[in-house]
Amino acid sequence: MQPLQADKHTDRLYEHLRSRHGDSDSGANGYRLQTYFLREQELILAEIGTAATVADLGCGSGLMVKPLTGAGPDRQVLGVDYNEIACRDARNNGIHIIRGDVFSLPFRDEVLDRVINCQFLNQQPEDKAKHFISEVYRVLKPGGRLILLWRNDRALIHKLAVFVYRYIDRFTGRPEFPYYDNWIDDLELYSREPGFQCVKKQLIFPLFRWRFETVDALPARLFGASCFLVLEK
Repeated sequence: MQPLQADKHTDRLYEHLRSRHGDSDSGANGYRLQTYFLREQELILAEIGTAATVADLGCGSGLMVKPLTGAGPDRQVLGVDYNEIACRDARNNGIHIIRGDVFSLPFRDEVLDRVINCQFLNQQPEDKAKHFISEVYRVLKPGGRLILLWRNDRALIHKLAVFVYRYIDRFTGRPEFPYYDNWIDDLELYSREPGFQCVKKQLIFPLFRWRFETVDALPARLFGASCFLVLEK
């Protein structure tokens, strides 16, 4: 079996966005609305708390964890991304960046307190999603947490947005990204195999800060545009 490696095709697609948006615009990481990004950032930072060692995997330009930089010697904030432009932009944003493959992380076992990963699982098939979760389990300390945020392709509001943006993207020349339906229940199930326990599982609508604990309820199916999963080792 071939070892899993970074998706070079998707990497090239993001290179187009980063060339267009630069290092300080969340559009370089695939976000359509800055407000959407800021709302999701609030969730992520709240879950990170005061953890001493934090890594953002597939960090893009590093904007998600940028508020944590400069906190002093008691906190280490790292980013890992495969894209060269992303690494340059993250460095410009004050992130200690490592160019590397998230499927073969450049860390020893049990060295991180928090790992975050945003808008990455949308582009990963099942085998890569499983491998990624297992690799993160390896590098987390006991009691460490993996914080995941990705789009819920099953939500009606997301389907409508995809329908509208598909035509806008064709007109503006934005590349079309691959999408996989990684349902939140499936990801929770995958996470049990290496030994994770689920701390939080929600569907969310960031614009209005709506959170849905019952992921198969009608409001969640309509408005739960993003999956939010927190796992503990």
